[in-house]
Amino acid sequence: SVMATKKSSFSLYDDDDLDDEPVAKKPKEVGKSESTESTATEEESPKEVEVVEFKYELFSVMGSRRGERDEMEDAHISIPSFVTHEPRIATRSSLYGILDGHGGSHASTFCASNLPTILTKLAVQHKSLDSLEKGMKKLMTDMYKSADNAFLKEARSHKPAWKDGTTATMMYLLNDVFYVANIGDSKAIVCRQKPDKNVIIELTEDHNPQKYEERERIEKAGGVVKNGRIDGVIEVSRSIGDGQFKTRGVTCVPSMRRFTLTEEDKFIIVACDGLWKSFTNEDAVQFVLNSLKKSEEKEEVMERGKRAQWELVADEIAAESVRRRCGDNVSVLIIVLDSV
Repeated sequence: SVMATKKSSFSLYDDDDLDDEPVAKKPKEVGKSESTESTATEEESPKEVEVVEFKYELFSVMGSRRGERDEMEDAHISIPSFVTHEPRIATRSSLYGILDGHGGSHASTFCASNLPTILTKLAVQHKSLDSLEKGMKKLMTDMYKSADNAFLKEARSHKPAWKDGTTATMMYLLNDVFYVANIGDSKAIVCRQKPDKNVIIELTEDHNPQKYEERERIEKAGGVVKNGRIDGVIEVSRSIGDGQFKTRGVTCVPSMRRFTLTEEDKFIIVACDGLWKSFTNEDAVQFVLNSLKKSEEKEEVMERGKRAQWELVADEIAAESVRRRCGDNVSVLIIVLDSV
């Protein structure tokens, strides 16, 4: 079947066991029924896309708080309608991201402005959804390499040269599949509500020099891991920027996950490490659920609708995480799946 081959084509991912949903749950494949008719004209092709129907809508909210830092070094990306192809190749296409800068905000703001454009340029080289999805690992890796090269070039052109770097967790949604590419330690988790319990699924992998394969790469390149930091300075072993550490084993190659949304998935939390130093995955999900319940008692919030309710939740978890460990800036993006 189409599905079986599609799934196996992703065995190149680090970890494909996330995609464990039964095939039957997926919406109909886009335009697959017509794929035998090669005579379809250009004008007709957009119609094929409308086959996909969703049982939920997505929206995102942002919460952020400044800790004791002088500067807010985080940035985020939220493009609910991220259209790369005309005519469209997917009914739904969105782009979300969190960028946690260190040593300044140059790298994170540069990435927030440039990653969507870079991704678009790479995506349009694929003429079909199938080709785009099969090429996703290379595409996301090329996106980060391209951003890294462009930023380092820009950084070197300044006197003195910029020394900033940033993590990046980018989530690219095509129909009901999220492609998640992360570098650094800005984690993303999904809350999936089963009838009897909440299941939490991690969509990212933290990159820090304490991890065996990360440390091995750093030491091979001549870097030293001191107090959990590379050369005693930076805490992440993969990033964009950080020019002086790129010769010490720091890389911008992402970890990749492919994740198919189901109707049981209620929300996704994407946040910089400041939040995850204050909350375990379970705590964060519980805090969000409790905060959501409390907001239902506030008439003025409920009158403004669901988004206002979630904005309050995002703001509260950011505030709580700074309260628990005042110091780091905290940014959190919550992607909400709202059943239709």
